[in-house]
Amino acid sequence: MTPATTSRYSFQYRARSAYLFLLVPLVLFTLFRNLPLLVAFIISLMDWDIVGSAKWVGFKHYLDLLKDHNFRTAFWNTIFFTVGTVPAALAGGLFFAMVIEARFIKFRAGFRTLFFLPVVSSMVAIATVWNWIYNPLFGILNQLTQQMGLGRFGWIADDRMALVSIMIVAIWKTIGYNMIIYMAGLNGIPQVYYEAAAIDGATRWQSFRHVTWPMLRPVTFFLVVMGIINSFQVFDLVYVLTSGAMKDSTNVLVFYLYHKAFAEMNLGYASAIGYYIFILILGVTLVQFWSNRRKEG
Repeated sequence: MTPATTSRYSFQYRARSAYLFLLVPLVLFTLFRNLPLLVAFIISLMDWDIVGSAKWVGFKHYLDLLKDHNFRTAFWNTIFFTVGTVPAALAGGLFFAMVIEARFIKFRAGFRTLFFLPVVSSMVAIATVWNWIYNPLFGILNQLTQQMGLGRFGWIADDRMALVSIMIVAIWKTIGYNMIIYMAGLNGIPQVYYEAAAIDGATRWQSFRHVTWPMLRPVTFFLVVMGIINSFQVFDLVYVLTSGAMKDSTNVLVFYLYHKAFAEMNLGYASAIGYYIFILILGVTLVQFWSNRRKEG
């Protein structure tokens, strides 16, 4: 056997070994990722409460959801939550990233840690603390508003303010993550661009508009997509802050899915809600990718 033939057989052996090692995680990924999607879709076509036998109803749940008042309320509340939290968290993250990256700021590592703490903290713990802050009787916020002569507010207990109060907590938790990602993006911008802009007489605003912001576009695109996905999946924050109460003012899609699945034991209906959420997230993500490609093209 010639050296060339030996080398070819050795390469084929290594290639087959690589495929064999890749087969195991691929099978596990298919089993634990794609199979549940298929099972959930099948369940969404049935009327099933776990205890009794399942009854095939086809796409009835999907059609009923379009006429469901609670589902429409949850949908629009989720849209409002997304529109309110994503841009605010992006703006806050970018602002604090630029402030901390400024040359005159000292103890940057300490500030980064301070802002990132809410990100790594448990959402349940955060919601519990904010529930105490929002308490209408002895909460710290109402004590501050009283001292300022503004009186007391209901916050979570007030239907008009409940969802906005939850959004404030979500923005506060997300800003730190956005800030860290933006700081990485800012450090990746070559200083030569700013030096060239300064030579051309550009102001700070012009440097930001024509250098910083265009260079941060890929980072912003990533954060927008992740922010939308996380906003459409918000649940634990709403559940803890509202103590699990089913109210129109704070009803969001995943909370409504949970209520249908575990309070009413209607798994088929809940699975249909889950697929609507999946379609919405997929649609928004595809639109974002298409829009980003057009801008880059």
